[in-house]
Amino acid sequence: MMQKIIDSLTFCKFIDSYEILEYFNEDTTKLIKIKAKLNNSTTLYIRELIQPDNCKYSYHWQNENNEMILRWDNAPHFPSVSTFPHHLHRGNEVTSSYRVFIEEVLSEIKNYLYSESKLGAG
Repeated sequence: MMQKIIDSLTFCKFIDSYEILEYFNEDTTKLIKIKAKLNNSTTLYIRELIQPDNCKYSYHWQNENNEMILRWDNAPHFPSVSTFPHHLHRGNEVTSSYRVFIEEVLSEIKNYLYSESKLGAG
């Protein structure tokens, strides 16, 4: 899982660089925190904690003004969401979202970047 995140960032065309902020890989606990810089000056923060009876994740994408664009996570603070605890923050809106992995996050960001460039080219 953790190597897959690193590999995905390494080979992603719109990721300029990334920094591993924390990395712990033992039998019962795996933790990775990464700060990735995208080629449009935005930043993606990744956190995955995996334990035998627990998995916590957050994929937080923000603009150059530190304003959130999207964030997927499973913090248990929106019990009314149908996919609780999994959810997606899109600005001030919180919607249902199933458990996501790095591939889905990068694909969603790519689609967002593509739609933004098409709108800007208008």
